[in-house]
Amino acid sequence: MQERLAALGRKAKLQGYEILKAIKVEHRPFDVETNCLLTPTMKLRRNIAAEYYRPDIDAMYASITGST
Repeated sequence: MQERLAALGRKAKLQGYEILKAIKVEHRPFDVETNCLLTPTMKLRRNIAAEYYRPDIDAMYASITGST
């Protein structure tokens, strides 16, 4: 999927920083009760989402920069 998105970005003549380098497809939906990522009005709780996905975000950055 990531390769396809990158190819579409190159075809659209996007700049290098605009093309996805890593992607994670989440199989669990955002939920008010289960993972508390949404408010009761269905707005994303950004600070909680950042904490929830911190290991995934760090791993993606490490994979594209070559660090561990």
